Amino acid sequence: MPVKIPSVSRRKFLTSTTTAATGFLLGIPGVLPGKELSQYDAGEVDPNYFVLIADTHIDANPDLSNREGNKMMDINSSMVKRILEREGPQPSAVIINGDAANVAGRIEAYEHLVSVLKPLSDAGISVYITMGNHDKRSNFYEVFPEKIPEEVPVRNRHIEVLETPYVYLFLLDTLDQVNETSGILGSVQLHWLDSALKQYNDKPVNILGHHYPWPNIDRGLMDYDKFYDVIVPYDHVKSYIFGHSHRWDLLKEDGVHLVNQPANGGNPGSDEPTGIMHARFYSDKIELETDAFDRGHSWHGQNIELNYRERATTSSDQNHTNPESITLHDNFPNPFNPETNIKYDLESAGHVTLTVYDTYGQKITTLIDEAQSAGSHSVLFDSNKLGLSSGTYVYRIKSNGTTLSQTMTLIK
Repeated sequence: MPVKIPSVSRRKFLTSTTTAATGFLLGIPGVLPGKELSQYDAGEVDPNYFVLIADTHIDANPDLSNREGNKMMDINSSMVKRILEREGPQPSAVIINGDAANVAGRIEAYEHLVSVLKPLSDAGISVYITMGNHDKRSNFYEVFPEKIPEEVPVRNRHIEVLETPYVYLFLLDTLDQVNETSGILGSVQLHWLDSALKQYNDKPVNILGHHYPWPNIDRGLMDYDKFYDVIVPYDHVKSYIFGHSHRWDLLKEDGVHLVNQPANGGNPGSDEPTGIMHARFYSDKIELETDAFDRGHSWHGQNIELNYRERATTSSDQNHTNPESITLHDNFPNPFNPETNIKYDLESAGHVTLTVYDTYGQKITTLIDEAQSAGSHSVLFDSNKLGLSSGTYVYRIKSNGTTLSQTMTLIK
């Protein structure tokens, strides 16, 4: 279930109880009906308003500076103070979009992060953190035990879904290996994302994740193409917001806005800003206000509107695939050892690929890669031929512009 943005009275109550128990406030349930911006008073919480931060790079050494000579701790403490001193309503939450910690995600770094963010917690402002390549989940959970999820949608992934009056915010986990530059969503998380987008289709969805979705997979999101295959056909997906590059950019892919956040602590690229963004998510657009650490930077103080692509339908049945073009059945038997049968039906003739992946998104084998006629088909999957160990695997079929996935479990 998504976390709903709390009302002011409930936020104040939970702030006192939650921080007393844990010392830090990281996301609490509740709901606040939407209003126009002009209706929110100073100090009141605007549930549509989020502060977006990326690449804080808080180090175990609190005195560490970036290449511009500014201490990462000082940069982030300064921007937290600026958030709190800002005129008008308070943000609903702050989202740190990966690489909250520097280098290897050491416990000491997360402890320093707590001290940086504590003024936000004291003010009752929730903080959400996605995983970047310099983060370490186990250390993050040790310092922030309240962020250990009660329900785990994808094993070994830190995923959250936030619901506001107008949108859903999906916070994904692209961390692959700690300190390895590239990232990956993986087939299981992509399968979950596909299912979640089917379920949460009554409002626009904006997605946040750390790694950039470019073909440079040695440094970016290794399965960016599969990510696009999932999100682009769902016309209620409006944007993907990411960091990692330490650069600012705005692009669009098949109607989906791609927002590259600058770093707020880590080394900025040449002539790139260091800073944060004030974002308001509405039913038809995102409003961004840029806020640079150096107020003299040309990036500072820009107001940007990102209008959403239009929806072809608002039906609750909306599915990014044509349900009649392919039917992918559950494999049988499941669990299995060593063989299982995969069946699928084709509405029309076309080229078919059927591929098996592990849970890290690595291809195991391609079972089918050929033109096939309409009708029912099946293929035998023999794990012994591949020397596979026990675990969960994903099989994925593509044909005539449709992609479907299922999971199967090998038990030896």
